[in-house]
Amino acid sequence: MNSAINLIVGPSSCGKSTFIKNNNKDDLPVFMLYELIQNRNIINNSKCIIHYNSLWLYKNNALLYNKNKNILDEPFLNFLTANHVEKLHIYLLRISKDLLLQRVIERKHLEPDLRPEINNTNNNKYPNSSMHKLIDIIDHEYELQKWIELCSTKNIPFTIIDSK
Repeated sequence: MNSAINLIVGPSSCGKSTFIKNNNKDDLPVFMLYELIQNRNIINNSKCIIHYNSLWLYKNNALLYNKNKNILDEPFLNFLTANHVEKLHIYLLRISKDLLLQRVIERKHLEPDLRPEINNTNNNKYPNSSMHKLIDIIDHEYELQKWIELCSTKNIPFTIIDSK
């Protein structure tokens, strides 16, 4: 990962954390989307990796899913593409719906690899039921195409990763 800002994108449980763990050879700082929402300035002066849950746009809630929603409606992504596009490389993780649903069912905790310090808290239980409902109704290929369009329109380099 050679760009100043490496955005790792995909739905919950697709393998973003594993991809980061296996490819962060330079030991770059890794930021979760929720950390950057609270403090955007963290990314101003350093190379970094951003763990970006593409379902955040829908607040991880199936009732909020709208196939036609613009991904730039998510404020941090809008900020990032408006202010840091020249530093950005986007890695899009692609996974089959069946495998993703299986991983969601089996998952127990939020970010056990990247944020082990939260494993001992009561807030660390993974929301299997709500994530399953959302992932089940989403057209994942269509959502991926939105990201490819964004990258093409804004001339952002991107890589599609098959996340098996």
